Amino acid sequence: MLGKLLKHEFRATARVMLPLYLVLLAISLCGNFATRVMEHSSSQLLNLVGSLTIFAFFIGLIAVSLMSLYLMISRFHKNLLTDEGYLMFTLPVSVHGLIVSKIIVSTVWFIVTGVVDLLAFLFLFFRVGYVQTFFQGLGRLLKEMTSYYAVNLTTLGLELLVLGILSCASLCLVVYASAALGHSFANHKILLSFAFFFGFTWVSQFISLGGVLVLDGMDFNFYMLEHLTPVAQAHILMLGLIVAELIYCAIFYIITAVTLQKRINLE
Repeated sequence: MLGKLLKHEFRATARVMLPLYLVLLAISLCGNFATRVMEHSSSQLLNLVGSLTIFAFFIGLIAVSLMSLYLMISRFHKNLLTDEGYLMFTLPVSVHGLIVSKIIVSTVWFIVTGVVDLLAFLFLFFRVGYVQTFFQGLGRLLKEMTSYYAVNLTTLGLELLVLGILSCASLCLVVYASAALGHSFANHKILLSFAFFFGFTWVSQFISLGGVLVLDGMDFNFYMLEHLTPVAQAHILMLGLIVAELIYCAIFYIITAVTLQKRINLE
């Protein structure tokens, strides 16, 4: 059943996201052409059109990012916290399946949005000379790297990927937990959802800052880490961040699941 939920979610959201991606990439290509024209033209009209195209490109970047966030919130709210929730909760799937499907779909779109944004920037600033310089530098770098560093860089890349996925999931979960708690009350559901979100965000930042201050007050100088190589220190830092994100996700997942199971108010 989870597979069917994912298929339905991807279809519903792709109808919105894919056209936006195509429009953004098209604008980036137009922006590339516009910058080339502006470099070789003194016409004020052409320069104005080029400037407007570049402005439209950055507006498109913001719009695509905001739309991925909006879909993440609206799909959860519409499917599980409104009248549609009566139908969703009668499906032969657990609350955990409903939450996980939302997290997976939203996380995928966050990642795809980041990739498309990067491609749009590459299209905007694409020059043949830049590409040749990039690959020449990349070739020299690969020749200088030993197998030891290659393995460690690959591992760090995987750790960074895992951290990015967990960060996307944690963003989804803090929003879901806030919305679920807000809709567990009879009145002022949206207002309370915002209040819970800002409260969770503030508490999370307070705990993070408090942890740093406590370590600093204890004069914690990472003596053991000082004897490790920079690469090993980077691995430990990444693993620590991954564990922190896992704890963060677990806390808000539990809040979301328990609230949807025990306290949700669809009226």
